[in-house]
Parts: sequence; structure tokens; C-alpha cells
Amino acid sequence: MELQGIAIIDEKNAKRIAEAMGITVHGTMYLFIILYRHRIISKDELVAIFDELVSHGWRVSVEDYIKIKRKIELL
Repeated sequence: MELQGIAIIDEKNAKRIAEAMGITVHGTMYLFIILYRHRIISKDELVAIFDELVSHGWRVSVEDYIKIKRKIELL
């Protein structure tokens, strides 16, 4: 907050607390989308990263999974 940075948080309660404190919050996939937009990774790599995160136990609701997949498709 003092540095006016962005918090990368996926856990919903922690996100709510940070937002209530006025901290800008984004999730893990935000980082990878930034990497894609800066052409550091390809769209195929972005999809592979997302799929690998999920397959290794990254917890995401079905609704959020669908939203993220759609967002990637629209990039």
C-alpha cells in the first residue's frame, strides 16, 4: 500500500481485505496476460501455462475457469 503497488492474490478473502484497504488486486493469470501482451510469451504458451496451473492443483471455480478461457480466446 505504501508503494502503491499491485497485489497478486488469488484467495478470495485475502483479495477482499486488500481491496477494502484500497490496494489494487489482480490474480495470477493477470501476470501471464501481461507477459503475453508484452510479447514475452505466445498465446499457445499462455494457454499451456493456464492448463498446467489447473492440472497441478491451482484452484479455480468452474465459472472463473470459463471466464479465463474466454478472455484468452479473445486476446
